[in-house]
Amino acid sequence: MNELEQSDIFALAVTTLGSIENAREWMNRPLKELGNKSPDEIMETDSGKDEVINILGRIRHGVFG
Repeated sequence: MNELEQSDIFALAVTTLGSIENAREWMNRPLKELGNKSPDEIMETDSGKDEVINILGRIRHGVFG
């Protein structure tokens, strides 16, 4: 079970993507990795939060982006 709040995940997105503007755009963009849903759309559940954190980790490590 993921205990991070959506605000914590947004902060992670800002750090990973380099700016608040980039993070906002990314959080609202439908991603094929999320079944064409945006990160914001799926973060209502713990499993959705986990998926978003996983994708941000892969971006951070250059696995995709």
